[in-house]
Amino acid sequence: MKQILVFNLRELYQDESFGFLKLIQSAFTLLPQNASEPGLPEVQSVVRSLSLKSARLQKVVDQYNTAFDNFDAVLKTSQKNPVTEKINAADEERDQAWVGSSGYISAMLKHPDSELAAIAKSADDIFEKYGNPTKLSQTKETSVMHNLLNDLKALTSLSTIYFDPWYNWMQTAQAAFEAASLERAKAKGAVQKGLSKEARAAAEEAYRTLVQAVNSIVFVEETDEYDEFIKVVNAEIERQNAILKRRETVRKNNKEEEEPSEEKPSTEEPDTETPDTETPGTEPPSTETPDTEEPDTETPSTGEEEPEPDDRPVVQ
Repeated sequence: MKQILVFNLRELYQDESFGFLKLIQSAFTLLPQNASEPGLPEVQSVVRSLSLKSARLQKVVDQYNTAFDNFDAVLKTSQKNPVTEKINAADEERDQAWVGSSGYISAMLKHPDSELAAIAKSADDIFEKYGNPTKLSQTKETSVMHNLLNDLKALTSLSTIYFDPWYNWMQTAQAAFEAASLERAKAKGAVQKGLSKEARAAAEEAYRTLVQAVNSIVFVEETDEYDEFIKVVNAEIERQNAILKRRETVRKNNKEEEEPSEEKPSTEEPDTETPDTETPGTEPPSTETPDTEEPDTETPSTGEEEPEPDDRPVVQ
């Protein structure tokens, strides 16, 4: 009698959880079904047209489909951020501002006043330095426009050739694009942390209810009709567990490389003998000069007797 293995979906990344739940939904066609009516085509390949033998399990499967469809819809909504249109419009305006400003400077290069033409040439050199940013990605264009505006701002003589309106146009368009990008980031973060989290939790709870229902039916009815479905689910569980195990191994290895273990400094003295180190349980090495036998030489007598040693205690 087969049973679906225990598996914690919370350890998966969001896209992995979605893929796992999608595969389980596809495997519903393996569940025991009622025979189709005569003259009607088989509908086993259509997940939402299933007519299961177990009315209890039919209800559980329907609830699973509803929760999963909601999870799918929330993820698609997060990818279709409504602020995206606003960003694209701001990006188009920024492109037009650059094209107009660059064209104005190019025209001023041919000004009959050589001094004004020279000022335009200074600005044109900056435009040439950064190239055409409208061909780049939005992120790279933002960086190029930021540097371009800073360099042009340093040329105070540009006011002489009436470039201020063009500069202000580019600066306003750049600021509008950055504001829209920030708005999109905040909106996307709110969706990911809010709706998608709730939708995922509901879908995973529907999966756990499904597992309990299948396992209980198999246990009570002692049937093998669910073996093919259980075999597919368990195979996917084992595959996901292998991925999680490898991921944990890589994480531990990286942590060990980034944070090498530091040996705790020893509080014990090195196990080496030094003249000044006293070993516990032993007499300290003597610092006195070993007794050696002095050569038998007599000091010449001076004719005076040596004083006797005084044994009286010394009075402090």
